[in-house]
Amino acid sequence: MRKVEADERVSLHSLTEPDAVRQGVRDLVRLNRIRMGAKGIASSLGDAQMAAFLEDVTVDLVVAGRAWLDVMRAPEGVVAATLHLVHGDTVSSYQNGFDPAYKALWPTMALSGRAIERAIGAGHKWFDFLRGDEPYKYGWGALWTCGEEIAILPPGQNARLRHALPVAWGRLGGWARALAPKGGREAEWKPED
Repeated sequence: MRKVEADERVSLHSLTEPDAVRQGVRDLVRLNRIRMGAKGIASSLGDAQMAAFLEDVTVDLVVAGRAWLDVMRAPEGVVAATLHLVHGDTVSSYQNGFDPAYKALWPTMALSGRAIERAIGAGHKWFDFLRGDEPYKYGWGALWTCGEEIAILPPGQNARLRHALPVAWGRLGGWARALAPKGGREAEWKPED
């Protein structure tokens, strides 16, 4: 966050007005697609129908106080965005995106840090990075925990097999991570990876 605070070109903003939130979600989708494309990965927000749904539901959630949409602005416009969901005593980091040209500022780290500060100030007990074991999460001191997943599958062995193989592979990786020596994750962590 210090790099962002020291850089006069950029500023952090929390969006709360419906029109600003709607535009902020469009920026989030655009930036997520750019970031994932730079990594050679298809964005989960690549589908126009999903992006439109996210835009509509985020406006309602922010207005109801159930989501936080934060952006980083630079002279050319929004260059980073994060969406956090709020439920009970937990704030969950749902989605983010940033312009790779601003990678050196660690933009989503700054926005997540701001969300963590806000969560603490509001009395929330948990900050959940949600699923995935990306190394940056452990840079915040996150701990890997087991969760439950419910899958509704069409009938037939093929559907069950298509679901079971990736789940089994993921659990095997989770067990390996849980048994890994401490300190390994911190050594691997790189901002904005």
